[in-house]
Formats: sequence, structure tokens, C-alpha cells
Amino acid sequence: MLAQADDVEDDGTVDFELWHAFQRWLACGELRVCVPFATTLVDNIPAVAVRLRRDFPMLLNLIKANALLHREQRAKDGRGRIVATLTDYGAVRELIVDLFSEGIEATVKKELRETAITGANRAGSIHGCDSSTRTGSGNDWTSEFTPRTSDG
Repeated sequence: MLAQADDVEDDGTVDFELWHAFQRWLACGELRVCVPFATTLVDNIPAVAVRLRRDFPMLLNLIKANALLHREQRAKDGRGRIVATLTDYGAVRELIVDLFSEGIEATVKKELRETAITGANRAGSIHGCDSSTRTGSGNDWTSEFTPRTSDG
């Protein structure tokens, strides 16, 4: 970190050449990204989580941005678009899970959450997700299940 701090010149200016080079790299390649598991994500958002449904486009854009940043490691589809993976979703989820959980906590009554979680535990699956893919503590919808898709 000290070396990074030393990159700032004494007069407070920063050398932006690396950022400019990064922008040129981004501009020279494919910018279109598809999220093949988007419908699976939609299927796993409870109908009562209105805030989460409203924020869904933001979630997709964050997944696309992560895939774009890693485009050299991502496959392309038949139309030449970068294909987002569950790795992209996982990276984004880690960053926003608390924010989304707060939104769900504020809009979904505790009793309804508990009832749905209990039902999911008894049934072993919910909205097409196998309970064997559980990743969370069982206390909120955003960590309860990881969507099953063909790439993960």
C-alpha cells in the first residue's frame, strides 16, 4: 500500500495513464454481455420482494460489468457477446448481499419470510432451486439459494 501511496505526487496529482489505457482496452473489444441465468434469478426472487424486483436491472448490470471486466476469461455466445457466469454473479452477490437483504427485510414481513423459509426447508426446493445448493445462514432470501444453471 505504501508503494501505491507513493504514486501520488507531492502536489496531489495522480498519474491517470493506467486508467486511460484501461479505457482504451475496454473500448477496443466486445462490450455486449448476456446473462444466460437471468430468468433463473427472476424465478428465485419472491413475488413479495417488490424492492428486489425493482432493483433487478441494477443486479443484471453489475453482473454484466463484472463479466466485461473479465471478458478475456469468458466464453462468447453465437452472436459474439460475452457470456456472464455464476462466478460473475458470485462476485456481485458478495458486494451487494447486505444491501439487498436490507431491502427485503424492510418490505417482507418477518412472519412471511419465516413461513417461506420453513416451507422451503420442508419441501427441499423453492422456485426451481435444489436445497442442496444452500449457501446462506437460512435467515434471508438473498443468501438462501444459489440458482442452478447449466454452467454451474
